[in-house]
Amino acid sequence: MKKWLPYLIAAVLGVGVAVIMFLPDTSTTKSNGDKPAKSTAVTKIDKEGMSMKRVPEGADPAAPSRAEQLMADRKAGIAPPPPGPLTATDQARLEKATRSFNKHYTGVAVYWNRLGLLVSAADPAVAKECQQMDLYLRDQSKLADDDLNVTDVLTKELQLEKKVRTLNIDNADLTAMLDYINNSANTTLQGGDPSTITRPGK
Repeated sequence: MKKWLPYLIAAVLGVGVAVIMFLPDTSTTKSNGDKPAKSTAVTKIDKEGMSMKRVPEGADPAAPSRAEQLMADRKAGIAPPPPGPLTATDQARLEKATRSFNKHYTGVAVYWNRLGLLVSAADPAVAKECQQMDLYLRDQSKLADDDLNVTDVLTKELQLEKKVRTLNIDNADLTAMLDYINNSANTTLQGGDPSTITRPGK
């Protein structure tokens, strides 16, 4: 009997240890309902290489993130959305900027300044009129539609354009600027889009 005693004790101890090891740990087990939503790290491979991004649980890992969408829009030339609703002042400014007359002014303003420099030696008085024309057009571009008489303003501009031509200055750049101003003004008078006119040197 004494020969079997050590084997019996060893067998009992082995079974006891096995039972203890396989018992569930109830002190640390929680129900799935108590767990917060997890975010999963997803490896994304694209043309730029491999990148990691956090994806909320249940979301589509293939969907672009907000930052990625904004970057894609920027590359496509799509302006980001405004931070909030436009005020009445901002709306009025936007409407003015997109009307034909303001597009015309934006295109020709720099050339009236250059013309003033080019004709100053031939006729300082006309040179001053050219520089004043830039200021005049700028002031008119700030007016509301009801206060802006596009026909009168552009008629005055075309009259000055003709006056500069009568100086007979032999300068190809000057002639190109006058041609552009003439085409842009007449396009605007006819209700077209002056931004489609090719600018000098383009």
